[in-house]
Parts: sequence; C-alpha cells; structure tokens
Amino acid sequence: LVPPAGGGPKHELLADFRAAQGEVVASLRAAEGVDLGRAKLRSPFFKPLKLTAGQAFQVILAHTRRHIWHMRRVLEDAHFPREPAASRSAAASDAAES
Repeated sequence: LVPPAGGGPKHELLADFRAAQGEVVASLRAAEGVDLGRAKLRSPFFKPLKLTAGQAFQVILAHTRRHIWHMRRVLEDAHFPREPAASRSAAASDAAES
C-alpha cells in the first residue's frame, strides 16, 4: 500500500479528494451539449497523446475508482491506522533514553 504523496492529516486529504471530484463534476457539467466523441485534447501527463473528451473523462473516472479502491484497502488493512513516522521516532528516542 502506498501512502498519499506528501501525506497529511486525514481530514485534509479527504477534503482535497472531494475538491478534485467537485472539479470533475463541474467539468462534466460544462461539457453538456459537447460531442465528447469529437472534442479532442492533449493529455496533460503525456503531451503526444491526444484523447477525445469522452476518453479523457473515462480515464479520470477510472483513476478515481482506483483511488477509492485503494482507500478501501488501506481502511481494511489490519495495520491501519499506523502511527505517524514522527511519533514512532519520538517513541523510539524515549525508549532508548529509558
């Protein structure tokens, strides 16, 4: 299991995820009436790749499902929640001093 890049408090990570999902919903609404099979764009991650808007939305939604699947795996893991690294270091230092 890979922790989120940068980590951070759970409530902040969830707020960031929800905000990103809000942006996806806003983009879908803005695309209402657009032929998603004809409108094209370049991938922001791999410039030579051109996608239709429909394909781009499919990639975004699949990526979102992957994040949700990963969150569920983390929550179901017997070792979750783990102690933050800073707390483990402090506990190890305290134990060494005893």
